[in-house]
Amino acid sequence: MTWKTPTVHAGTNGTAVTASVAIAKPAGVAIGDLLVLVVATEAAAVDITPPAGWTAVVAEITQDAKINLAVFTRFATHAEPATYTITCDAADHSLYNLFIVRGVDPWDVIHVSDAAQGDAVLPRPEPEVVTTVPNCLAVGVLAYDGSPRVIAAPAGWTILASADGPAGSISTGIATKAMAVAGSSGGANWTAGDASAGDYIALTFAITPGVMARAYSILYTPQQLLAKTLADCSEFRNLVGATTHAAAFARIWHESLPPPAAGARNYSLAEMNAYRPYAIVFTRDPDGAATTRIGSPGAWTDRGALWIRLVFDMPAGMDESPVLLDHLVKQLVGRLERCPSDETYATFKGLMDLAGTTNETDGYSYLAADSVVFKAWSLSNPADFPGQGDFIVATLEVAWGEGGAA
Repeated sequence: MTWKTPTVHAGTNGTAVTASVAIAKPAGVAIGDLLVLVVATEAAAVDITPPAGWTAVVAEITQDAKINLAVFTRFATHAEPATYTITCDAADHSLYNLFIVRGVDPWDVIHVSDAAQGDAVLPRPEPEVVTTVPNCLAVGVLAYDGSPRVIAAPAGWTILASADGPAGSISTGIATKAMAVAGSSGGANWTAGDASAGDYIALTFAITPGVMARAYSILYTPQQLLAKTLADCSEFRNLVGATTHAAAFARIWHESLPPPAAGARNYSLAEMNAYRPYAIVFTRDPDGAATTRIGSPGAWTDRGALWIRLVFDMPAGMDESPVLLDHLVKQLVGRLERCPSDETYATFKGLMDLAGTTNETDGYSYLAADSVVFKAWSLSNPADFPGQGDFIVATLEVAWGEGGAA
């Protein structure tokens, strides 16, 4: 196993006393991050339910109608919502923590887990798990009825969060441990400032190391840079009605749109109306990227070509006028390529205006594009896209690195 141990990054945490809790997206979430949501609730707040798309690590655990624990995960897309809302059967005290893990195996997210519960004094051992894969990240959670307790991590573990609800409600602790070799998590004891007896739930699970959310590879970096560049192009923002980078970036998809809802074969008109206008960024096949050794060993040059596919609705009354449609597409695409003469370069940016520069305010770079080539545009075909409305597709090829264009 050559994967490094997944890394954990603090996120969002808080308390609530309502049956519906909106949890803010952690700052800095990136595509491929594993989001881990830990929710502990008191007494009546059972049936802890996350938004669609989250997977339970284990079934919700309830101890003697005093305390409940649920843990969920999901991989972040490039356009996560600002908040995630969890619901419970009734209002009661809850503690939540939403944190980020990077470097996870998508085929085996939770390698192994175990839980324990009861009514006892502290210290309490973390439920020992045994891995068969090296470099897993163990995550331990302890939820206790009664607060304040100031829960401390077991020996050899690093505390991620120790939280209390109001006096006499509940307390939680979350800790992590890098497991360099396959084997036992150790079963060391959780401790707390208040060691008195109470109902508790302890959970330990190991996250398998893998590829998700590691540093971008030489194939994915240019694609991500192009998406960031497109999101800061003035005409793309005009097209999608966005005033910020985040809003424009949310209209850009990689390789394809998400599948149609409810397992349908085709998108509904309502789905497409919600997506359009949008762009898809993808690596051109079959020769979209190449790495070439130059001169001495260890010296390499990368080059390639990416495509942008713009999809937007047919304006009313234009479907019978090819000349007007051609004018529309070429006006839009041309202004997307670079700043036109009737705009001010200082405020209006195209792909080539941004190429190779850096957004100094937010600290990210743009793709160092060598050329942008307008390939073609076409109208939707009802036979190919039944029930999805009338729309226009325009394609651009963006080459980067010497010799990137065909």
